Amino acid sequence: MRCTGKTEFPTNNKTLFFFFLSTNRDPASKWFVPESEYQDDRYPLFCSGWAYVTNAAAIAAVLSGLDSSKDDETKKYFWIDDVFVTGMARPRDIPMYDWSKASLRTHDQYR
Repeated sequence: MRCTGKTEFPTNNKTLFFFFLSTNRDPASKWFVPESEYQDDRYPLFCSGWAYVTNAAAIAAVLSGLDSSKDDETKKYFWIDDVFVTGMARPRDIPMYDWSKASLRTHDQYR
């Protein structure tokens, strides 16, 4: 799966900012996910963390996507809420902005 998130700053009215993460296959990890539960090596683009940078239009669209996901077999509930809410159930018309280059964890000063 290719990262298709945008890297230029978005100018439309609905945007979510994301970090790109792989599926954790380490059984010792709190975030371990066996292949029987999720087959792909990477999650769909999603927002990771206890806070999201977004706006009201994007939140309304995500909530609408969650409501419609109840009847969609391809959007079954997944226990990692960030992946489920902003990745799996997120309507695809909400653009994702690659925020990873703005993170201090990737800044040369903090390596």
